[in-house]
Amino acid sequence: MTALRFSETCFRWLMRAYPSQFRRSHGLALFELFRDEARAAQSKGGGLALVGLLGAAAWDTARSAPGAWLRHRGSAASRWRPNVAGCGSDARVAWRQLRRAPGFVLAAAGMLAARRLL
Repeated sequence: MTALRFSETCFRWLMRAYPSQFRRSHGLALFELFRDEARAAQSKGGGLALVGLLGAAAWDTARSAPGAWLRHRGSAASRWRPNVAGCGSDARVAWRQLRRAPGFVLAAAGMLAARRLL
């Protein structure tokens, strides 16, 4: 098992600290972000950089998972309140995807615009 694959497996285990509903809605985006950062860290600093990134992910999980559980178990009114706190991370993921595949984004936007005209 390579160091990159091992770090991805460890991150998947860290994601288990979050409620299942949170993992279903945000897990894939978080994993893709971690995988991209892990590849960049490995190419720049090797295994030691991966250990640092994994430590930062563990620290972030330790800080944010309890809050996710509290929101998950909160009152019914808090469950229906719109959550705008995640918009920044959604925008970062969207921007990263746009930079990675601009042709796909233009084709999808064109198809949506054409459908709107019909």
